[in-house]
Amino acid sequence: MLKITAKNNEKRWFMLKNESIILDLIKGIAPEAEVIEYRNQTTVKVLMKNIIEVLTMLKNNAECKFDMLLDVTSIDRTQERQCYEVVYNLYSMMNGNR
Repeated sequence: MLKITAKNNEKRWFMLKNESIILDLIKGIAPEAEVIEYRNQTTVKVLMKNIIEVLTMLKNNAECKFDMLLDVTSIDRTQERQCYEVVYNLYSMMNGNR
């Protein structure tokens, strides 16, 4: 499963099923990315300035091929901080990754 969360002026989050190759590719673009393991899912925090390049790579790279945007939603975090998270749910028709 790949879940991308965009936070205003903060970091983006990625939850991955095929993590090893994808994490290496993301780290190549965003070396400061943080990796968090929780409930058999990997979450990666990346700086907001890298989101376009990371999403483009996830779409175009032969190892990833996340070619379908399934959903865009948001999470209201204004109680904690004055910001919203934007969540992108991606799917790879070629690899069957979600």
